[in-house]
Amino acid sequence: MNLPLQIDLMAHVSLLKPEFEQVNSSQVLINSISTQINLCTEDTLLFYNLKDSKQAQTSFNERMQNCLSKNIIVSSVPWKIPADRNVFVMSVDKFMQAKITFSNLIYPLKKEPTYIGITGTNGKTTTAYLLNQLLTSMGEESLYIGTLGAYKGKSKVAANFETTTPDYIELRACIFGLGKIDYCILEASSHALEQNRLKGIKFIAAGWTNISQDHLDYHGNMENYLAAKLKITNLLYPDGKLVVAPEQGELFENVKLKYTNTIQSKKEIITGTEYPLFLHYQYNQENLSLAVEIIGILGLQIKPENISDLTAPPGRLESFEIDGRFIFIDYAHTPDALNRLLLETKKAFPGKFISVVFGCGGNRDRSKRPIMGKVVENNSNAMIVTSDNPRDEDPNAIIDDIVNGITSSNKVLIEPDRRNAIIKAFSNSPINSIIIIAGKGHENYQEIAGLKHTFDDKEIVKSLKELT
Repeated sequence: MNLPLQIDLMAHVSLLKPEFEQVNSSQVLINSISTQINLCTEDTLLFYNLKDSKQAQTSFNERMQNCLSKNIIVSSVPWKIPADRNVFVMSVDKFMQAKITFSNLIYPLKKEPTYIGITGTNGKTTTAYLLNQLLTSMGEESLYIGTLGAYKGKSKVAANFETTTPDYIELRACIFGLGKIDYCILEASSHALEQNRLKGIKFIAAGWTNISQDHLDYHGNMENYLAAKLKITNLLYPDGKLVVAPEQGELFENVKLKYTNTIQSKKEIITGTEYPLFLHYQYNQENLSLAVEIIGILGLQIKPENISDLTAPPGRLESFEIDGRFIFIDYAHTPDALNRLLLETKKAFPGKFISVVFGCGGNRDRSKRPIMGKVVENNSNAMIVTSDNPRDEDPNAIIDDIVNGITSSNKVLIEPDRRNAIIKAFSNSPINSIIIIAGKGHENYQEIAGLKHTFDDKEIVKSLKELT
């Protein structure tokens, strides 16, 4: 593993010509840079994107009290400047350039990997994860970074980042530490694209899985959400291709109007291949098609054995069989993702009794809650509405929002305690039935009132064996 270099901050920051500076020392040695306050040491250069608002400034002052870093680059002048820190203010453009400059100094790369971006409402993780597996099976040094953390090949090499798409600094630090990487596949979330979090890299190709309602609490409406997603085209090389998944004809036509070098992937059928169970679901076949199309753009050739050895990402259609009941854990947390999951399950298991455990996240788009309730009602035999990550909201208020979309009260059970909800779904389901636990997937915590508590759907499911 490569170790970061140590440099003199003052020798380099002056070259960027800060708009404002407060300096307590003529020489400062740093050996790391970060945007995450909790990861800082005294030798870390912290980058803080500071908005010029009362709320942002108050938060900055509070967070600085627990920050170990003595060296800070901010994007606007703090109203209250910490007296014991070296503080440098850069304009927005210089702020981004400073990230790139110091990343090159602290985390130098002999050769940058070829970057590939994957965006879309649903399926980003699966598509990127499959692409990483395919490249690895073809002998390439491949790295996936996204919702699940970072995987080099099949090995997890970094825990989950604070966001789906990490900041450029955290991205560079991860790549630098791993040494030689041929390809880096990134999930590009709408938040990251809107915030220009990936400025400094270029994609040779990008995939777009689909678009449906999500994150309207942040973007406001679907037009803004689509516009944020379209910013992925700004990260492509001039000849870079944007690939839209099959079955997404309307999206393809809309995107092609904005970016002419857009193509639509073919439905992928590779003869002589035995597809694993999770690839029997149509939307995962679409995700695979997108990954295979990108492999072709890279000039590489897929073989049947590359497909048959694929495994599902953690928390994406992870399956268990306990006492004659088939249990699936899936991350589906939007109306479209839930609908497709349930429709495909009914198609794969015709006539089976289907029970669904689900909730909705707090401090997020409230308008999708009753829609999700209706989706589950229309596509299940029984449903248990429970807590997801309530965050700062009252779990019962979130459940009420969901239940407002449900008309068949006889098929719904309300159980705010997620562990009890999973147990009740198992106990109430007949032998040879399907139980779907949706919404949290790979997550190993539950966020309640600002605190993350240890909680893993998978561990609860494994404990069900003790009940049989």
